[in-house]
Amino acid sequence: MFFPKFAELIIYHFMNNLYFIAIIPGDEVCKEATALKNFMAETYFSKAALSSPPHITLYPPFRKDSSVEKLLDNSLTAFVQDKQKFEFSLNGFGCFKPSVIFIKPEPSESLNILQSKLLSHLKSTINLEDAQNNRPFHPQMTISTRDLKKNFFHSAWDEFREKEFKRLFEVRSIYLLKHNGKFWEILKEYSLQGIN
Repeated sequence: MFFPKFAELIIYHFMNNLYFIAIIPGDEVCKEATALKNFMAETYFSKAALSSPPHITLYPPFRKDSSVEKLLDNSLTAFVQDKQKFEFSLNGFGCFKPSVIFIKPEPSESLNILQSKLLSHLKSTINLEDAQNNRPFHPQMTISTRDLKKNFFHSAWDEFREKEFKRLFEVRSIYLLKHNGKFWEILKEYSLQGIN
C-alpha cells in the first residue's frame, strides 16, 4: 500500500541533484580554513566539513532536476548585475552544541541584505521557496559539523573558544555548488557587477 509513495521518494532522491549557493573567500582564507578542517579531521575525526570548500551559505542545499540549471543560471546571472562587492570580516570561533564549530563572521549589514535579496529573487524568478523556513540567517564558516562526536566536542571547543582568527576579505562573487555524489563542486561563479 505504501510502496508507490516510497518508490516516488527514492526516485525523487536519485533523479534530483543537490545544489546550494554560497560565498567562498579568497585563496588565502580558503587555505587557512581548509587547514583547520584538516586539523579537525585528523585530531577529532570530524571529516564531513571537508566535503565542501570553505564557504558561507547564502541558500542552503536544495534538490532540483538538472533541467532547472539553466533557469538557475539565468536567475543568478541577473541577480548579480546590480550587486556591489563588499568587505567582510571573520573574527574568532563559534559553536552549535554538541557538534558544530565554525569560524565566526563579524555582523555585516551588506551580507544580510545580499542574502535577503537573494531569497526574494529566487522565489520570484524560479519559485524557489525559502529553504530556511523563515529562520534567522546565521552566517558561519564551518570547520566541523554533525560527525563531530559528542565526546570530542568539549575538547575541540575548549581548544577553539579563545583561539584568535581575524581575517578580512572582499566578497566579489557568489557561487553555485553541486554535489557530485561524494563532495561539493563549484558549478559556476557569479561576479558581483555593481559599481560603487
